[in-house]
Amino acid sequence: MGAYEEGSAALVVDDGSELAAAVAARLAGSGRRVHVLRLPGVPERITGATDHALSGWGVTELAERIEPVLADRVSLVVDVTAADGGDWSDGVRRLAHTLLVAKHAVEPLGTAAASGRAAFVTATRLDGRFGLGGVPEEKVPAGGVAGLVKTLAVEAPAVFCRAVDLAPALDAQAAAALVVDEASDAVADTVQVGHDGTRRVGLTVAERPLRAAGTDVPQIGPDDLLVVTGGGRGITAACVVELARQYRPGLLLLGRTPLADEPEWARGVAESALKGAAAAHLKATGEKPTPKRVEQLSGAVVGAREIRATLEEVRAAGSEVEYLAADITDAAATAAALAPYRERVTGLVHGAGVLADQLIANKKASEIERVFAPKLAGLRSVAAALPAGALRHAVLFSSVAGFFGNQGQSDYAMANEVLNAWASSFKQRNPQAHITSLNWGAWESGMVSPQVKAIFEERGIVLIPVETGAKMFAEQFCRRAVRTTSSPSSGRRRRCPSRSGPRAVRR
Repeated sequence: MGAYEEGSAALVVDDGSELAAAVAARLAGSGRRVHVLRLPGVPERITGATDHALSGWGVTELAERIEPVLADRVSLVVDVTAADGGDWSDGVRRLAHTLLVAKHAVEPLGTAAASGRAAFVTATRLDGRFGLGGVPEEKVPAGGVAGLVKTLAVEAPAVFCRAVDLAPALDAQAAAALVVDEASDAVADTVQVGHDGTRRVGLTVAERPLRAAGTDVPQIGPDDLLVVTGGGRGITAACVVELARQYRPGLLLLGRTPLADEPEWARGVAESALKGAAAAHLKATGEKPTPKRVEQLSGAVVGAREIRATLEEVRAAGSEVEYLAADITDAAATAAALAPYRERVTGLVHGAGVLADQLIANKKASEIERVFAPKLAGLRSVAAALPAGALRHAVLFSSVAGFFGNQGQSDYAMANEVLNAWASSFKQRNPQAHITSLNWGAWESGMVSPQVKAIFEERGIVLIPVETGAKMFAEQFCRRAVRTTSSPSSGRRRRCPSRSGPRAVRR
């Protein structure tokens, strides 16, 4: 541990696993002053360390416990997620908690970095390959910690950041030794490392898939019915319209926006004048037209119009389509909405997602929940409501933010890394299906302002034109598309047949 300032302390987040105890013991044995932050329900069991217990998952208690600890010249934080037990929801809650730990740690570690190494290290026990080899579903959320660590490395370049994943077959002492060794690695720019018991592995982008996976899946057609989350508006809507043009499958779009009849005050009103009309309506009904209420009313009208326009385009392209207003973060409501269609569904497209960009140091629990809910709870709800064995296709909208990390998008990066791990795990359990997690870059759409677009251009990052991206999406359903479980949005040129003959998509 010679890279660290002499006399500095370490903090181990104890999840109750043997690995956490072994890491704390090894650090204490090296002469470090060690603090242990016990998660709710974890009994006190580690000797030679100062114990700090959390009675619950609240943000106030976490701040009260962790901030005095970090003030004790802590230069190393090791957050361990390796305990067995728990379900998907427990894993997502734990994932959010890890981000909140990082929130409190980033500034003290940045200060400590002026006097020597300061490090934030996470330790998971998925498969030694970041969960990409396929793990039980309840363990999949732990795959998201790598997105946090990669984003932290971008936001706090002075801090040594490393996500370590260890195979379960490694005994606790051997695994702890590897974690501590990784924290002392002389090479500081490696952020993600796996140990599967025989080798040390990393994660990078290849020019072409390492292998073709799965069986030959029949090309999608009118007899298929695909469930699409977030497909009524935005980028996902453009993608399903292109899918309808090429293959004409049946489409079932899920979204939160209700499609009630347009209110009288909005009928015939142009979008540019909707806010004024909403304000006038509120005044006429005796309600104060606050900016928030005006935005709610006008936004609901705009959203419903966009969905109706999408439905018209899809039908014009040749597909039968229905729209279901359902909150996919509510498992019971999602199951009820999909029940009449369940036995007909042959595919899933998970495109739902929101952003709440903010630096890690300023992240709020409510923002994390807002980002995690559609991506993670939504995926779990929809997948649980469908017959997994009948799915021939599943395409997830992930992001390069997870693969590389991205400033201000820690929670978004984490959620998308979970999607990548889920795709691999689902493929392992359902080898007959064609599963793709698309790690999209930024799209050239209304969500990208001219200022942000200028920043991308300055960095040499090419935005994905909507038409090109939609065709890249549709390509995933082609019979000859390579069956990979993770597909970054750049690569090579290849051909895929469609009804109108061969076409080329440049990647």
